[in-house]
Amino acid sequence: MTAASELGPRLRAQRERRGIGIPKAADELRLDAWIVEALEAGEFDRVGAPVYAKGHLRRYAALVGLPDAEVEAALESLAAPAPPVELLDQVPFTSAPSRSLRELPWRPIATLAALAIIVVGVLWSKPWRARIGTPPPVVTLRANVKPRAAMAPPRVAA
Repeated sequence: MTAASELGPRLRAQRERRGIGIPKAADELRLDAWIVEALEAGEFDRVGAPVYAKGHLRRYAALVGLPDAEVEAALESLAAPAPPVELLDQVPFTSAPSRSLRELPWRPIATLAALAIIVVGVLWSKPWRARIGTPPPVVTLRANVKPRAAMAPPRVAA
């Protein structure tokens, strides 16, 4: 067992020894309870990136009072890179056969482009809208409405 995998059970034991429940520890650390459970189970991958796991472990160890030397040793083993995994079935990457420009179906492409140009032209010209330069509509007054009398200018006392 590595020091990192032993750290989770040690954290759980220290937490239980101090009489702290998982919800209380999660509140103190400002984490979700499932993160505390993942740290105690040694499932650091569930927490996220290794930098988050290390930070959570440091804060959790400080909460339960584990010595810094033990935590640092566990974090060193956690930071050690994993050995490379050999792929059993190494199949070389093959892409789909590429087509040259000469092999493209030019007739349908040209037809679609011409139709698109026609549609854009019709929408741009908008034959159904009012043309510029047409006279505005004539407004007529109703027969029973009397026009206002012109107002006399105010008198000025001399």
